[in-house]
Amino acid sequence: MTDAPPTTVVDATLLGATVPGVGPERRVDVRIEHGRVAAIAAHLDRSDTDVTDARGGLLIPGLHDHHLHLLAMAATRWSLDVSAAADGAAFDAAIRAASSTAAPTDSPFESPGWLRIVGYDERLGPLDRDRLDRLAPPPPGRGPNPPGAPRDEAPLTLIFSPPPAAGARRPVLFWIHGGGFTHGAGYEPLYNGGPLATRGDVVVVTINYRLGALGYLSLADVLPGQGLVANAGQRDQVAAPEWVRDNTAAFGGDPANVTIFGESAGAAAVGTLLAMPAAKGLFHKAILQSGTGRASDRETALSLADAMLAELGLDRAMAAKALELPASAIVDAQTAVAARSARTGGPRFGPVLDGESLTVQPLAAVRAGAAAGIPMLVGTNRDETKLFAATMRREELDEAGLVAGVRATLPRATDADAAAVIAVYRASRTAKGLPATNLDIQDAIDSDARFRVGAMRLALAQAEHQPAYVYLFTHASPARRGALGSCHALEMPFVFGTLDAPTQDRFAGTGPEVEQLSRAMMDAWLAFARTGNPSHESIGNWPAYESAGRPTMIFDRASGLASDPFGEERRAIEPLA
Repeated sequence: MTDAPPTTVVDATLLGATVPGVGPERRVDVRIEHGRVAAIAAHLDRSDTDVTDARGGLLIPGLHDHHLHLLAMAATRWSLDVSAAADGAAFDAAIRAASSTAAPTDSPFESPGWLRIVGYDERLGPLDRDRLDRLAPPPPGRGPNPPGAPRDEAPLTLIFSPPPAAGARRPVLFWIHGGGFTHGAGYEPLYNGGPLATRGDVVVVTINYRLGALGYLSLADVLPGQGLVANAGQRDQVAAPEWVRDNTAAFGGDPANVTIFGESAGAAAVGTLLAMPAAKGLFHKAILQSGTGRASDRETALSLADAMLAELGLDRAMAAKALELPASAIVDAQTAVAARSARTGGPRFGPVLDGESLTVQPLAAVRAGAAAGIPMLVGTNRDETKLFAATMRREELDEAGLVAGVRATLPRATDADAAAVIAVYRASRTAKGLPATNLDIQDAIDSDARFRVGAMRLALAQAEHQPAYVYLFTHASPARRGALGSCHALEMPFVFGTLDAPTQDRFAGTGPEVEQLSRAMMDAWLAFARTGNPSHESIGNWPAYESAGRPTMIFDRASGLASDPFGEERRAIEPLA
């Protein structure tokens, strides 16, 4: 709250706090039970023995059990430099010691604050939730949570940076994780920024943001005049680079050279930030991996709100009661609604055209010049949707089933259109020696329609104003006897240099060629972060994308430049996607 670090409160009522997402001017009472927000209302019962006057303070909720928030971390000025730790054991000892005593000297709180970790390196060992919990136990007197209560958050947020040198101004890489806007976390071992920071002498920041209903449910049109806002998750993604702008120099970072990058929903978030006026000037380059950005209209947002309210046993007339429910009830309802939408194609959580924070679709905004002056790197994986297909039980499609599936993917297509597209893809894949069963054809068309066509359109839109560079990742996963192909998310351990993260040996592969591919991708991302051009020695010159030649960097065991790769498929599907 205010400029003090967050503390753990077991049971209390906070009076008159300002809560993000409730409205900048609206102050409310907040009930805390077992260290979690249980109720938010204008006036709560104040008979508790532990009542805190929070007027003038800002309450930043944890929202998700695994979430650590950069904003909350920024509230403390207490940092621990672990760059001198010789090994993992020394790192563990330093964290244990610091977590039991850490608090700013001017903190009015006696319990420990959060730690800002500086100089973390992958040589200190991978980080996961269990390890963080062991290293940073609950504060003295906190005790264990009651049975069934959520676990405490580990009070750590990581900024990966070599030890700051006097006057250093390193490029900053700012990561936004994916997860369909409903799950994920910036501190997952896959996103360990240590290898990138060390290899490129850069600062890597990984953030978390509000997800699902807590981040993207819009009730502003259901409850007008109450100061509610939409796109809370996107607003977090604006607040975090604001903090980076103001503080990165302390870690040797250059606030005038910030590259935002993300994958899947994280890439969609990057694309959305390009269209948000509030984000203008906070970053200078953008990398979008397997995502481009698209916002729901207000009607769709309303239908999602109705679905959430119904799941909570409410309707629009009773919508205000949703603000008083515990976060656990909201998350449970969100899970049910998201699962149903996945089955039926219903509305999903994500950015909304709210008419305030976001007024224009990202592609239209970029086409109109919203990202002028921001070099862009955008690309996809050849077999994106095979990752999602792997979670389904599927039977081989006959030709009629394939035509129906393609029409579902391409709603504007007739049966004749679908058959023509199928024929092009089958001939092309067969000629290239790629699997060409009907399921493979369906996956290839789905991958291009959902990911690649949008990436190429975004690159061409940006090319009117600023250089844009396009890649296609074609390295195939060895998992499941190669059934995943070059699937969604496969490029991430190569970009981050985290091939040694848990399970990545089976997912990404092993061996000198795999390691060389990772180095090539890391160096391209690093070169782009430094200069706005991803060209470097191992891959050669990488020209900007344009409609005539469509130069595309192919990342595989043997990487290199290609002109309009899979062009026949592109020409067949573009008019219908």
